[in-house]
Amino acid sequence: MMRIKPSGAGAPSATSERKTDGVLPAYCNPPNPCPLGYTASDGCLEEFQNTAAFSRNYQAMQECMCDTEHMFDCPDTTRDTEIGALARSIQNEGVLDTTIDKIVNEMRRNPYMSGEKLPVAAKKGSTLP
Repeated sequence: MMRIKPSGAGAPSATSERKTDGVLPAYCNPPNPCPLGYTASDGCLEEFQNTAAFSRNYQAMQECMCDTEHMFDCPDTTRDTEIGALARSIQNEGVLDTTIDKIVNEMRRNPYMSGEKLPVAAKKGSTLP
């Protein structure tokens, strides 16, 4: 058997990485409510009201880390200002409408979407009348 090892000054060193069963850091302070099957030892809130009003108020008081991979933009501070959130929502208000309009316009121009509709058999082995 032949083993290939990196050599030279710029080669990475082979080190072992130790994993622990410790709790990951919370992204929000206070932490999010626990999903089913999780407890406070998992770093989440066990006692909470499962209502939309509670969720809305609870999220408003949380300070959460900004996830730059999944959010369009992150506020300068951990707690976003209401004016900034309102400005972004006004700026993005027509984005969905224009996207839907583009899809509808392309469907109108699609030659495969026009003409006589053919019967479709969605189940394998079924016969058409």
